[in-house]
Amino acid sequence: MTLLRLQGDHYDEPAAPKMVLRCLSRAEALRDSDTNAHEELVGLVTYELCLALGFGEAQSETMRDAAQFHDIGKFVLPSAVLHKPGRLTGDEWAQVRKHSELGHGILRIEESPFLRLAAMLALCHHEHFDGSGYPRGLAGEAIPLEARIVAVADSYEALRADRAYKRGVDHDGAMTKILKGDDRSRPEQFDPLVLSALARSSGAIAAHYDNRRAALAAQRPEADGTQWA
Repeated sequence: MTLLRLQGDHYDEPAAPKMVLRCLSRAEALRDSDTNAHEELVGLVTYELCLALGFGEAQSETMRDAAQFHDIGKFVLPSAVLHKPGRLTGDEWAQVRKHSELGHGILRIEESPFLRLAAMLALCHHEHFDGSGYPRGLAGEAIPLEARIVAVADSYEALRADRAYKRGVDHDGAMTKILKGDDRSRPEQFDPLVLSALARSSGAIAAHYDNRRAALAAQRPEADGTQWA
């Protein structure tokens, strides 16, 4: 058997954490393709929001990549809860809410700035600007800006997505529900600066979201051990 030889510090290259996460993402897709597609689409919207907020291209790409693992904690939730077609019970909802802290625990590697970012997004993306979120009930600028961005991207994609228990809305419907509120959410839950960025990036999001969602739906998740990517 031929062994790979590691030369120098190649195994510590900056890209290594992202490559490991790509493998983890493939495993997640085999178990739950809906969540996996949701995460990628949240990354897409996060990227557009970052550009609208004045982030540089490299920063926006890093945020896109890190945001794609914000729900990785759902990987360890019971399938009966994760894929339940009807309304969750109180106990089941409590289990789902744990995904933020579970994801943080999975991703938190202090030696990697990228994984620290991804872990923070996993932990804080359900915190609300008005303090009504979870798991810690943080409010305002106590919530990292990066998590405030992903919170809006996550809400947009959740509204657009079709699920066993609901039909998704179109782009205009999602924008209206986030910017004006409905019976389930209020604009006060989100950072006003990020809501302004959402309005400014509406055209870019509308242009890219549906195309990418269609492409993801056409892909069959599979782990092919005969190919190297």
